[in-house]
Amino acid sequence: MEKRVAEREFVSRLKVLVVEETAHTALMMKRALVYTGHEVHTTTFDAPDYAAMAARGWDIIVTEWVRQRPGTAELIASARAARPGSRAEPATWVVVATAKGVSTTIEAAFAAGADDYVHKPFEKEELLARVAGATRAATRRQHASGSYANVCPSPFVALKSWRAFDTMTVDCLRTMTTRDIIKVSPQSMRDFAAEHASALTLSLPERKSEVRLIIEVEASALSAIGADFYGDASPAVMLDLLHEMANTVGGTFMRASAEENVPMTTSLPLTFSVDEIRAVLESADARTSVYLRDASGGRMAIHLTARERRNVFVPVSKLREGMVLARDIATDSGALLLKAGTRITSTASERVAKILGMEVTVEVADYAA
Repeated sequence: MEKRVAEREFVSRLKVLVVEETAHTALMMKRALVYTGHEVHTTTFDAPDYAAMAARGWDIIVTEWVRQRPGTAELIASARAARPGSRAEPATWVVVATAKGVSTTIEAAFAAGADDYVHKPFEKEELLARVAGATRAATRRQHASGSYANVCPSPFVALKSWRAFDTMTVDCLRTMTTRDIIKVSPQSMRDFAAEHASALTLSLPERKSEVRLIIEVEASALSAIGADFYGDASPAVMLDLLHEMANTVGGTFMRASAEENVPMTTSLPLTFSVDEIRAVLESADARTSVYLRDASGGRMAIHLTARERRNVFVPVSKLREGMVLARDIATDSGALLLKAGTRITSTASERVAKILGMEVTVEVADYAA
């Protein structure tokens, strides 16, 4: 239940244009809309850049009803021309602000192609509710059109580090454990049943994607390596060893990727169940795996998966440990608080809240649902 709630709260960032008769009114609307986390721009019907702004292509337009030319009807026509869609699925969602009790204006707005309306003078809550509806429509359209499909593999599968993952993994585990670890074929893994697994997340905020490194190990291999590595094969030691293996392989891949100008931010390794592993593997946009056998005969499978992870906007009050900043956070004066790529800690979120307040929205690459 908690995950479904989170999915409703965290939405993709959209481009919003506010068009009003006066710059002052447009600014008032923008100040209300910044709480949505969207990228909000403003213009007026008589502004020099009006025609260019109207034709740029927007996810949402919020405008008052103006009859003179160029007016709202012409604005809607320009928006439809810039981003053709259908009446059932408009490419740009238009919300028209009208005076209360003037039904003829509402009728005229819908006749011109508007999708929704809000009363003026507007209540902030009503305006945000209307834009929230427009956001849901725009997000559904993006998913339906495949706007987010298959964007994740491109930063990764072309990398030398991705293509050489099998050799890299064998070499770094041999160095770490000082044991004879060899690569085996997938056919030799048919009866493989790992008792232990660890997963590490590598985030790439600016490309809106992430890599998951998963290590599955049979108990016999882990206990043999633990006995050699730590002189101890107790369950607690084996868990530490498993996480250390994930850190070692993940760190090697991350450093190699950074040399190819693809910097990533790493999480702490987590223990994964078999069901969680299968879910990650099945949801991946791209995947590469290497299968190994230890000198003891125990086997392990190491998977590297890539998938899209859309950046989302959350208020500072909802920042949680593990989130990764997609953009720099700065004060009003421009002083840098946290750099993009920083993985949030409780101390960092408290610092941002103290300086910027709890309601300011920030862009993050992922979050713990």
